[in-house]
Amino acid sequence: MKLRLSCLVALLASLSFSQGQVLFSSGFDTDLGFGSELNSADNEVTFGYDYSADGIAAAPNGVGTVGLKLRSNISGGAATGVAVHATNASFTGQYRASFDIYTSNVANGSTEFIGGGVGFSVGAGYLDGAVMIGSTDGDTARAFRFYADGVEDTGLALNNTDALPSSVIPGAGGNAAGTLSFAWHTMDIVADTDAMTARFLLNGSEFGMVSGVDVSGGVSLVYADLFSSIATPTDGAFGLVDNLTVTQIPEPSSVALLMLGIGLFVRRRR
Repeated sequence: MKLRLSCLVALLASLSFSQGQVLFSSGFDTDLGFGSELNSADNEVTFGYDYSADGIAAAPNGVGTVGLKLRSNISGGAATGVAVHATNASFTGQYRASFDIYTSNVANGSTEFIGGGVGFSVGAGYLDGAVMIGSTDGDTARAFRFYADGVEDTGLALNNTDALPSSVIPGAGGNAAGTLSFAWHTMDIVADTDAMTARFLLNGSEFGMVSGVDVSGGVSLVYADLFSSIATPTDGAFGLVDNLTVTQIPEPSSVALLMLGIGLFVRRRR
């Protein structure tokens, strides 16, 4: 009896492990092991930033209020962007990258974007791989934009007034529904290197899928100002990222074999 129970526990543990083996995780307390891809020097990357000093609550999927702060187009008056990536972490197969994002955008600020991507390669530009970014205030067409190796796929774009964004993202801080500022949101990217696809989700809802891109490689956290206007005051526009986790997604056959093993055990026990 005890032996059979131990076998069942082992099978259940194996199933749990296969459903979400953690490949990489970080709360961005330190920059050790990370690099930044910048398209100009007019970007700012701050690890270990305690955002509680700005009156911002803890991100939903972690503990504490320390994370990554990103800024773009601080003073130059030109479009800029940055991608933060782990220098020695490369992913293949089917995997999921999950992280929390927050943006602050003052009333007289410029529209900026935050998001992330998969299949990132160093030296290929901050929008390399499959990428989705969403706007801080919705004051632009194509508030949610998708890129394949740096080239925007405008056919996938969504405006903040479209049914999906406006229903999934409540307005906060005076911003309209479908805009990302002044609230935490969870972004998931589900990558399949065999199918060459990346599915992008916000708060559990799928916003779009980029296909035909090699999504093996690194995970990137992206912040950008795609316009020349500068926020006033300049320190009133920034993005935060916290609680990055990359997990392996098991092949269907692996899960099926584990379930079969559990089924056989139950039948034998009966």
